[in-house]
Amino acid sequence: MNTIDIYKKTTAGTGFKSDLLRAFYDGVTKIKNENWKAKVIDDFELSTDNPGTHAFCFNFQREIQRPKPALVLRKKIIEKYEPPKKIWYYDSNVLVSYEKDKHHATNSYVRIAYGNVYPDKTNYFNKDPKPDRWNTMKRKLGIELKDYDKSGDQIYICCNRGSGGYSAFGKNAAQWAIEVTQELRLHTKKPITIRLHSGKGYPTFDEDIKTLYAFKDQAKDVKVHSPGNNYPDLLQEVKKSYAVVVYTSSSGAPAVIEGKPLFVTHSSSYLYPMNAGHLSTIENPNLDLDREKFLWGLGESHWTLQDIEQGLYFKNFLEKVTNV
Repeated sequence: MNTIDIYKKTTAGTGFKSDLLRAFYDGVTKIKNENWKAKVIDDFELSTDNPGTHAFCFNFQREIQRPKPALVLRKKIIEKYEPPKKIWYYDSNVLVSYEKDKHHATNSYVRIAYGNVYPDKTNYFNKDPKPDRWNTMKRKLGIELKDYDKSGDQIYICCNRGSGGYSAFGKNAAQWAIEVTQELRLHTKKPITIRLHSGKGYPTFDEDIKTLYAFKDQAKDVKVHSPGNNYPDLLQEVKKSYAVVVYTSSSGAPAVIEGKPLFVTHSSSYLYPMNAGHLSTIENPNLDLDREKFLWGLGESHWTLQDIEQGLYFKNFLEKVTNV
């Protein structure tokens, strides 16, 4: 018997976030598979009463910069369950820029990762994808896939959130953006805009702003977009760009839809399969990429609350899993 411990306290959020954890329990229960059951753990401690073989942790936690109970619990779960890779995680919708109804049961999407949170190591159970889920997703989000278009007027560099997040791998976002800009300047004269992450609460935020604005003042044709300072809409900026550059951030996903060359500098990014090449090829990007198959796979890694609640995700998991 496989038992999933769903740790409710791994998010301090209420409403939609809490509903997502409840929905996973409901979905497993609804499938009624005799080899699987789930239970909700409403505590900040690990389950000791018949602990499960698997766990659901709302999100990953690499380091604990602020000792909040939910983050401490995540770390405990990962240390207990991670070696055998038996944890599920929620992650954000890479196409959240297209969501018009945030936290909507049928129109908002989340990724579900199994075994590892990093896209190049996890299992989304979307191998050999079919178009059905992507067709539904693009209809709900009003997405139209554009042909590649290199007529934009800027190269848009989108930063990760500081250096402490698990997807940063210790790389400071401001320093990365400066290095990328310096590399690009060896190969192009196009204007460059650096976009800081929208989250302002991370420890190096103030220092990152100071560093980037000092760099901008000395560089040629470089601008900085920072939160709280006429911070523009991401999707609109991508639409008017020639190309987009990211480290691991999913903020570059609209480039795939809008037909803009996307350069991804770290292989752990969800978007790495859409990488148009090394930065040295900025003026001659590789656009011979299978966007259709990538987006079909994206559709099979993203689920709505209603999908999860009705057991559609767990049914897909049971059909495709080979090693639990």
